Amino acid sequence: MSFDAIRDSIFKLGQDEPAALTAPGWPDGIFVRKLDAGEYEELDRAGASAKVTYGVPIPDNFQSMLLVRTLCDQTGTRLFSNGDVVKLAKLPQQIIGPAFQQAAALNGYATNAGEDAEKNSESGPVSVSFSTSPDTSAEPSKS
Repeated sequence: MSFDAIRDSIFKLGQDEPAALTAPGWPDGIFVRKLDAGEYEELDRAGASAKVTYGVPIPDNFQSMLLVRTLCDQTGTRLFSNGDVVKLAKLPQQIIGPAFQQAAALNGYATNAGEDAEKNSESGPVSVSFSTSPDTSAEPSKS
């Protein structure tokens, strides 16, 4: 295999087709795509500098930050720009929550909703892990 062919095959890695958004309340024809490495790092930096809420560092408007980067059309073209975060954050949680759950799961973010995402989409905050590493941290001290 030639050098150019190897490079081309590397650049095609992870270019999966977007998944149809199945969250209730959203119009048909909306899809969710995987973040590219640069977008993932951008969100990771936002998480690292975020205030701690419910024991987890969550940036302001994180759900909307993820959705503006991942909601797309069938070809993978983004529907929103980064400047739409605040506007999207004004939508009701019952609309944003289920879409966020799907986008978070597709992109390897662990959420606290587990298998009950649909039942719990209207309840409380969502905690997010900013690492997709299989390593786990030690249990926090209870003292």
